[in-house]
Amino acid sequence: MEGRTLSFPRTCLIESDVIEHIILTFKRATGCPDILRHAALGLANLALYSCFEGKKKIIQKKVPDWLFFLASQSDDVTRYYACLAVCTIASVKEFEPAVIKSGTLKLVEPFLQVHDPATFAVEHHKYAQGRPKEWLEK
Repeated sequence: MEGRTLSFPRTCLIESDVIEHIILTFKRATGCPDILRHAALGLANLALYSCFEGKKKIIQKKVPDWLFFLASQSDDVTRYYACLAVCTIASVKEFEPAVIKSGTLKLVEPFLQVHDPATFAVEHHKYAQGRPKEWLEK
């Protein structure tokens, strides 16, 4: 298969019910910060890397409503990824009304007002792109 790339539709994960799996998993474990963090990260990845049709399915599954729950958590990393996901979905004009209706967008600005992006990236470098200086010196 050298030199060949496989092309999968960018709705493949969404069509395989991964959204339902993520939501069901964190509904069962609302008291587990690690699961909520991974759920927010998974939904952010789906929002970021889905095509228009994928985002349409995200809206149909009422993901912005579930992101409200995740964006309301005390864990900053969970809140960050929930806010990232909701902003990504809202950036598509056709989906903005559904995001506004969920109320999740109202949680983004207060989060951004109290978190400096540079500080957040340093404190939560495990989730940042690239590696910290200490890791590179190993």
